[in-house]
Amino acid sequence: MYLNLCGGIPPIFTILILGAYSDQVGRRFLFLVSISGAAVKGVLMSVIIFFDLHVVFLLLGDFVEGVTGGYASLTIASFSYTSDMHTPEMEMKAMDRRTSHVNKDGSIRGKSKVTGLYDASQPTQNGAEDNPAFESEIKAHQTNKKTHSAEDTATTATDTPAYDSNRAVRVLAIECFHTASAGVIQLTNGYFIAYAGFFYVILTGTLILIIDLVFTWFAIQNAESQVRKKGSILAPLKIVVRAIRQPRKLVAFIMCNLAIMLIVLGDGGLIRTMPIYQMSPPFCWSSVQIGWFNSEFYFATLLAVPFLLLLKCWGLSEPTMAGIGTTINALGTAIYALANVYSWVFYIVAVMTVPGMLAYAFTRTITSRLAGPEAVGAMFAFTSLVEQTMWLIGSVTGSAVYLDTVSKLHSAVFIYFASVYFLAALIYFFEGCVERRLSPFSEDPENIEADSGANPEAVLAEDETKEVRL
Repeated sequence: MYLNLCGGIPPIFTILILGAYSDQVGRRFLFLVSISGAAVKGVLMSVIIFFDLHVVFLLLGDFVEGVTGGYASLTIASFSYTSDMHTPEMEMKAMDRRTSHVNKDGSIRGKSKVTGLYDASQPTQNGAEDNPAFESEIKAHQTNKKTHSAEDTATTATDTPAYDSNRAVRVLAIECFHTASAGVIQLTNGYFIAYAGFFYVILTGTLILIIDLVFTWFAIQNAESQVRKKGSILAPLKIVVRAIRQPRKLVAFIMCNLAIMLIVLGDGGLIRTMPIYQMSPPFCWSSVQIGWFNSEFYFATLLAVPFLLLLKCWGLSEPTMAGIGTTINALGTAIYALANVYSWVFYIVAVMTVPGMLAYAFTRTITSRLAGPEAVGAMFAFTSLVEQTMWLIGSVTGSAVYLDTVSKLHSAVFIYFASVYFLAALIYFFEGCVERRLSPFSEDPENIEADSGANPEAVLAEDETKEVRL
């Protein structure tokens, strides 16, 4: 518990500053800082084990890693870097591929009754009534194209979101590949420790981190399109505050973070209590069985990416897709209660709950767009701050619920977690309904120009007061 607190509390105070600073100096800085902290921890652990020092010194290594942001700052750097590398030209090419089912007269081809996807052989349909999410995406793409047409975009802060239709896919892919690699560690680490001992395992991991540090220094370059503004380190945070003060963005910001707070609350408690539940009667699982179960879940997360791509083919909005994934996760978690009779249910539900990862990807994607490219690192950092805080709270509350209910109903804790997930899913669905009215991309730029008497580029770049009026 003390190790978790030493590693989990410091990032709450540092990742927001680190993420905002990376908006000014580049993402390589954040990569180097996070990897350096992990490498220092590895060196300290190696020394402690080699000289057989007291285990209390392990707290120092976790504290150092926590101050540098730990895994949270590494994910912020990864998500922000992929967002920086995405250019308007890439989005235009992606839209060209996605609009292949739109006829020259602007009508949309009909959907197949069998697959529900667009088919050239089906009768054409008119306008956004048949696919409002896609029509909204086209308008978003038009807005993004006009907003980024000016040459001074790279140095001028704007509240117009930088639309990126595939950001959620990239964010989810990064998360899934990391989780799958953790599955490999789950399978191999125990055997490595049994064969070579703790010292050589820690030393090997430290050497890998040092190699990674050198690789990052020479191979990772800051994106040319990344906005770099000289000034206060708080400048990106001010952009975030200014952006979310606008009603249409404030709603999305509150709804997404409220939903992810509930999800992380459930995940933190579930991961903390699951091993205890499995090691207790009537299962009495060994560490090997728990390792195989965790590995299966970690590898199964790779299925989340094709599931996301399937949902995107149906033209659903991002909050709706997050709600669907969270609902499936809630159903799977509720089924865990049946494992009290059938232990094989654990392995089935481990795969069934994979769509729950969509909530993380879409929350990060939606919120990171709200403040534009000048503060994308700060927005990712804020979401990570929420996750880090709720994870600590969830691990404590989950254990408390389990201890209070285990004597009355052994599997009651899973009903509690499932209820939390269902509530989060309802919030996502509610936001999906509200988004139709308050989305920054819901207005047609041409209509804005006609109503305001100004060109769309000027209207979309107005200050906060005019944005609220609009």
